[in-house]
Amino acid sequence: MLIFIIFEQCLALRPNFKHKTMNRYTYILSFLFIFFSIDLSAQMNMTLEGTWDDPNNSYNDCWGYVDKLGNEYAIIGSRSKIHFVDISTPSAPVYLEGFSGANLGISGANTTWRDIKTYENFAYAVADGANVQEGLMIFDLSKLPGGNITKCYQDNTRFKAAHNIYIDVPNGRLYVLGSNTVNNGVIVYDIKSNPADPIYLGGPNVSGGYIHDAFVFNDTMYASSGNDGLYLLDFTNPTNPSLINNNNTPSNGYNHSGWFYDNSNKYIIAEEVPFGLKLTVMDISNPNSISFISDFRHPLISGSGQSVTYHNPFMIDDYAIISSYEDGVTIIDVSNPNSTSLEAYYDTYPNTSYAGYNGCWGVYPFFPSQTIIGSDISTGLYVLSTELTLNNTCGNGIKDGFELDVDCGGFCAACECEAPSDVYVSNVSSTSTTFTWSPVVGAIDYDFRYRPAGTSNWTLASNLSQTNFSLAVSNGTLYEFQIRSNCNNGRTTGYSAIHDFIAGDGCLAHQNYSGVQTGRSYSAQLSITSSAFVNGQKVKYFASDSICLVADFEVPLNTEFETIMSGCNPFAPAVPNNSFVVPSENPQEGQSFEQFTYQAESKTLNIELYREKETIEDLRISNENGQLIKKLKKQKLHAGWNWIKVNLQNDPKFENSKAFKLSN
Repeated sequence: MLIFIIFEQCLALRPNFKHKTMNRYTYILSFLFIFFSIDLSAQMNMTLEGTWDDPNNSYNDCWGYVDKLGNEYAIIGSRSKIHFVDISTPSAPVYLEGFSGANLGISGANTTWRDIKTYENFAYAVADGANVQEGLMIFDLSKLPGGNITKCYQDNTRFKAAHNIYIDVPNGRLYVLGSNTVNNGVIVYDIKSNPADPIYLGGPNVSGGYIHDAFVFNDTMYASSGNDGLYLLDFTNPTNPSLINNNNTPSNGYNHSGWFYDNSNKYIIAEEVPFGLKLTVMDISNPNSISFISDFRHPLISGSGQSVTYHNPFMIDDYAIISSYEDGVTIIDVSNPNSTSLEAYYDTYPNTSYAGYNGCWGVYPFFPSQTIIGSDISTGLYVLSTELTLNNTCGNGIKDGFELDVDCGGFCAACECEAPSDVYVSNVSSTSTTFTWSPVVGAIDYDFRYRPAGTSNWTLASNLSQTNFSLAVSNGTLYEFQIRSNCNNGRTTGYSAIHDFIAGDGCLAHQNYSGVQTGRSYSAQLSITSSAFVNGQKVKYFASDSICLVADFEVPLNTEFETIMSGCNPFAPAVPNNSFVVPSENPQEGQSFEQFTYQAESKTLNIELYREKETIEDLRISNENGQLIKKLKKQKLHAGWNWIKVNLQNDPKFENSKAFKLSN
């Protein structure tokens, strides 16, 4: 009886655990078998604070972000999405949003491998695997806490798949590793000047060939080059990096990842293949002569014939915090590489022997609060605390470590002096537009730049002391613009995400709007939502629907309008027949699951389509006589209302159509 009571307590340490191949009785038999060979506890010097998991997913890597108010967030990859979770209260994680890799013309992947990193107020992500097309994705986190996370950038022209990314925060460079286009080298971007729109610097091949993962500091890349070992590369010139030195471990395993420590004198390495290899510490104090110091392991299970596989190690002071597959999150004291010790662990994966690559994939230990997160392949996100002291640089009053400024940026909270994120557009006309933004703490003035969309050269208005700027425009021209802050300590932030608007009467800018707008027809490229009221009714504008206003209306300052994509169409005079109906959240009794709105001036058909769950369908649009007008192949429809815009210009079949029907 005592044994089973203790066993129940062990189970209680794993909330939401749902290993799919073991039932309750298998757990009991496994427990009896290993009772005398392992510690009964799933933890030592670590406590499980909270978890998040979607039982329909499996997971891969994780990373962290801290907003300027100090709220902490976990970012975790699954097979199909990047997920954002608020862990500011570690015992009560709050799921915020999940993004697939799909975009206009890009298919989202279902893949084992994803990687995420952060810089300033942005998160960057890639995916790897056969047929992956997602390229580089960037997520704007600047409106946290409370605001929306948005995918502000996605591009797959340089590469479609990549295994990893690393961001050299102090230098503002992003390194893409193991890509499908530069498989034996690195793609390098500058993200310092424009974090939301990376500038391509080069894509050279390198000594050592394929790089699985890397660590970069002061333009030196410590490359985990698989079976070729550790390569040190000088990336001062990103188009022509040079070899500094290379070496391998005594085991000659697959160099998976690593991190430096001891004032950049030592480097810890995890080798993933074959499974069960030891961790290795190398002496890198002289980069021209890398040498072996020691290797070691500290498995939780003894006498099983195999050993734990270490996956991703990170360093804080002399503590190695490691995602250790079947041993969970482990912390090892490596201050003396020849006499290391296991100091803490939390096991996310119960097992009686080692099989290799199950359990804990990723770990992130750099939160200022000393919270640690781990990602388990089967059971998702683990939020942990430790009794150990993990010193960080986020409260010492100086700029050091990976910080962008004193105690901010890098692994610390986002800097208060940041690029403006709440730009409001007012008085949009055919000749001028006014931009207004809220003052930024620590900013002495601002730089505003703009250009016609599709052009490469920016026009800069620098050192603006006011938080507004009026711009003379050409009617009907689509413009892009960005703003950055010049801080009182001499630092200049990166530019904000690119916004755009079209000059001309009747255009509501796609981001935020304030001011008086005259009665006429308005529309947006995909959608605009608002909390404003027009003629007593709350409005939501959808793709290319024409909103005919019978009177002027005014939107209160700071009312947000948000669009899925940027841009808006040129506008014709209001057409009374182009009425607009706001669909309810769900179809009511007697309401159609399909609604059509035809716009005569642009000859476009807008379809509002409701689905109870996400599907991919071939859609056929017919007229009232059953004659096929248009066929839409492989339309991805999400749960709820979907809005599809169909261009029917120069298609004689629809000219005399009075009604439309949809079929599969």
